[in-house]
Amino acid sequence: MVNGVNSIIDIMLERRCIADNRYVVAPAGCEIVNMQIEIKLLIQLKQYLPEPDLAGNSRFLEIAKPATVKDVLEKLGIPLDMPNVIMINERQGAIDDALVPLDRLTIFPPVGGV
Repeated sequence: MVNGVNSIIDIMLERRCIADNRYVVAPAGCEIVNMQIEIKLLIQLKQYLPEPDLAGNSRFLEIAKPATVKDVLEKLGIPLDMPNVIMINERQGAIDDALVPLDRLTIFPPVGGV
């Protein structure tokens, strides 16, 4: 330790953790305040993706931690009263379900048939 600093690596890790919060497991003494999830929006919901003109229907999204599906819908501007099917990591989810870093959130409108 030199002048209260363990090493240049500790400084770099701490700055990275604070700057872009991409750690699933944070270095000692570093608290993650944001997390990254994968969001996949299907059919007419694709318009709500960040940069909807890019190819594909999924994006990685940075969101404040802790977060629920409702927080993601609000961040993306998807109306909360719009009926949707919610899947979290390929399992049925609900609007109040909590998310954890690197979750895969898929949302699509209900599909009906005759």
